[in-house]
Amino acid sequence: MANENMLTTKGQIARYFKTSPNKIDPLIAAGAPIIKIIPPHSTQAMYRADIRALEQWMGYEGETADGLPDQTCQQARESISARKA
Repeated sequence: MANENMLTTKGQIARYFKTSPNKIDPLIAAGAPIIKIIPPHSTQAMYRADIRALEQWMGYEGETADGLPDQTCQQARESISARKA
């Protein structure tokens, strides 16, 4: 049974952000709650992201950014808005 709030591929996460899959690693570096897993003896990374955590990180669903500094969230929102423009 799949969790409908969980994005399980780099492509799904890219579609959620309406961006290229190549932009996912910079989002991780910016603090996005995306987990990148590289299994031993593999070059293929797996990605996991919870939609609710992403929304909270971007400032949706009640402006509470549990554990994330406001400045980080603001920079991420500005960065995402600039890419969408």
